[in-house]
Amino acid sequence: MARWLPGFLSILLPACLMFVLGLTPGISFQEDLGRHLLLGRLIVESGFVPGTNLLSYTHPDFAFVNHHWLSEVGFYQLHLLVGYQGLILFKALVMSGAIVVAMLAVSARRISGISWFAVILACILIGSRPHIRPELVSFLCVPLLLCSFEGIRRGVSWPWGAVGVLMWVWTNAHISFMFGFGMVGAFLLERFIVRCLRESRIVWQALPTTLFGVAMLAVLCSLGPNGIHGFLYPFRILGEYGVDIVENFSPLHFWRDRVSPELIALPCLFLLSVFAIIMNLHHAVRVEEGQTRRARLMGLRWADMVTLLAAMVLSLWMMRHVPFLGLCCLPVIHATFSGERETKGCGLPRGWPVAMVVNICLILLVVEGSYSRRFAAPVAPTPFGLESEPQYEALHQLAADGLSGPIFNDFNVGSLVSYNMYPQPVFADNRPEAYPESFWREEVTPALRLGPEWDTLFERHEFNCIILSLTGVSPETILQLVTHPEWIPVHVDSLCVVFVLNHPRNAAFLAMHALDEARRAVVLREVSQDLLSLPSEPFWRRQTKATRIMMKLYGLFCIGEGERVALLAYQLHLCFPDYQQVHELLLATIPYTNTRDLTPILLRAARYPVSSKQSHDLAWLLRTEGRIGEADRALKHGRLFFPFQSSRSDSQH
Repeated sequence: MARWLPGFLSILLPACLMFVLGLTPGISFQEDLGRHLLLGRLIVESGFVPGTNLLSYTHPDFAFVNHHWLSEVGFYQLHLLVGYQGLILFKALVMSGAIVVAMLAVSARRISGISWFAVILACILIGSRPHIRPELVSFLCVPLLLCSFEGIRRGVSWPWGAVGVLMWVWTNAHISFMFGFGMVGAFLLERFIVRCLRESRIVWQALPTTLFGVAMLAVLCSLGPNGIHGFLYPFRILGEYGVDIVENFSPLHFWRDRVSPELIALPCLFLLSVFAIIMNLHHAVRVEEGQTRRARLMGLRWADMVTLLAAMVLSLWMMRHVPFLGLCCLPVIHATFSGERETKGCGLPRGWPVAMVVNICLILLVVEGSYSRRFAAPVAPTPFGLESEPQYEALHQLAADGLSGPIFNDFNVGSLVSYNMYPQPVFADNRPEAYPESFWREEVTPALRLGPEWDTLFERHEFNCIILSLTGVSPETILQLVTHPEWIPVHVDSLCVVFVLNHPRNAAFLAMHALDEARRAVVLREVSQDLLSLPSEPFWRRQTKATRIMMKLYGLFCIGEGERVALLAYQLHLCFPDYQQVHELLLATIPYTNTRDLTPILLRAARYPVSSKQSHDLAWLLRTEGRIGEADRALKHGRLFFPFQSSRSDSQH
């Protein structure tokens, strides 16, 4: 039992950790899921994949290569069968399956403590993107390809067919299939190198076969609705981006000013991967009794190491690629630290009990909510729990009551608006590549300042309603619209704010929905009741409900209810004193908050800051109270934790 227990627990407990990290509502509906479900429905109903941006009235004929059509059809069919809750469970199972397959890609006699810690770090990296997106296919295809490679190394031939099927599915399900294409190319090159080493010469006649395999794979990847243009599209997609997206920033951009679980796990796993590659190369060149250097080199998993190196580069390039490092490092680390090492005594490798305790503690922290509450946006983890779907259909009900376009919306809320308002076209959905770059730079971004560019855009399109996301637009923009007599707020929730043009044609709709004093009081009362019932909620719903309450309070603040929001936000803080985003909300309501209550909160938060902004916020508050010396000491204390913080952080207050 002592021999099989560590191996069993080393698979079960990380899988459980990955499941609870994946069992989150995420930001799926707020960003991409609505659009994916809508396009999946349109593809199923029409029988073809649209080649233009048919969801928008601003650029309906703009050519768009949909690399996610297969995922969208799958999501749509699953949504019909199991609903949004089922999609969340499906997503968590896929992520758990991906981590298990990655662990089993290389068989080992027993698990080592180092390998187990690597799996925990990998779960944290993959769990940083727990959203219902087509990239779930990539999460599963990467370890499945690695398993196929291992089967071929052992002399099994059928995995070649599995590689072809996986690559076709991946090509039509997610744009990161080019990473898989590189994996297969690296493996074909490995097979060529192994044959050359076996025959002690360069087997030139095998090179055409290798190149032919690459060409046939490219042809297979081009067999789909997008053809060869779809195969080449990943090389130019980023050139058409006119929007700065958080997930496209490098981790280096965030390390200067904040920390989060994935920003802590990434350098640890990166260095562990470098060490594993060096150890592999060292073992390969070291000759032991009864072995030859050639045999050692032939047994080296060259493709796995090349894939890992590529994942390491990608993880430093963009935040969206860090899960690839978590998946690609496990076979190499597992083979290095667990595969060949014998143990003494009772057979329990050193370190695995400690890793097991860490694993269990992380599971408890994720479920309890501390794991997500202690970190600040925009890289804070998503809270554990399920979510109700009706809250994402409020716009659909407004449309049924008469809300009509032309619609103006910001980038972040485009997918949700498309999902709810179709067939009414939107101003802009959240696909940067589906519009000219100039559209974002010269129209959308300037218009949100509500200056002359807004007036020009309004004259051109004659907007009838404005839908703005809480996370994509500054509160000053929303407050400015609230004070503008032409626009009447009609809806606010945890996702967005809706305004309707004050025009006689909208009189009936405004009579039903205008957020006058009485209706605002009703919304505030509902939030207050939710807040009172929060402690009695089951643990699997408590944190997601708290997040929804916090965002709804922020929405009410944006439409001018700061005084009443301040009291409710403080009550939410009393429920969760470690909730960093509630601290931000309290700071936003500073004109209505007693600073004597807020200063101790920020003092505790800035003692061990998770972002440089916490130190700057505290220093600013202390200066407003005339405590200049303490403010300077707060800034100096913050620089100990973030010595390379950006100049923007130094000057933000």
